[in-house]
Amino acid sequence: KSSGFVTRSILAAPILLKGRCIGVVEAINHREGGYSEADLRVFEAFASQAGVAIENARLFASLQGEKAKLSMLFNEMRDAALLTDGTGAILLANAAARRLLGLGAEGGRISALIEGMTLTPSLAEILAAEKEVVQFEAVREEPQKLILAGSASHVHDVHAGGVSGRVVVFRDVTDERREEGLKRNFLS
Repeated sequence: KSSGFVTRSILAAPILLKGRCIGVVEAINHREGGYSEADLRVFEAFASQAGVAIENARLFASLQGEKAKLSMLFNEMRDAALLTDGTGAILLANAAARRLLGLGAEGGRISALIEGMTLTPSLAEILAAEKEVVQFEAVREEPQKLILAGSASHVHDVHAGGVSGRVVVFRDVTDERREEGLKRNFLS
């Protein structure tokens, strides 16, 4: 009343999502007086599309939230972690992996990272392994001794079947191995 707006005609259609009403769309004051059945059918189709758009927006926001959680978890891991594709190109590397291996943000190839290292078993054996998880050790003597121990796990492509990449998780065990050597020497 206080605005002075007068409603002469109104058309309302529910926004349905999975059989549940999540809102209502309304049109007020048709230019030609009133609304027809054809207007109602068009408006209901519009409301249906609005429901789909709202659900897509909710799903997208949920997916973004989950992605942020996974990214935080991945980057806060103490162990180093890499995700590679089937050819050995690095798709993702967490902060620990970038720090240990001197990786930039651009990634690279797993074969380039192990250059100058002795890998047991060899990279070819790890990539060809039938086992789901392969344990490995990588040793670099120069410029400073570094011993990495970890595992490489298959990433399966559910759509195409087969292995589409690897998750490689490892940590620096240089100090542990040095201490083990000191203990052995002391005991002998």
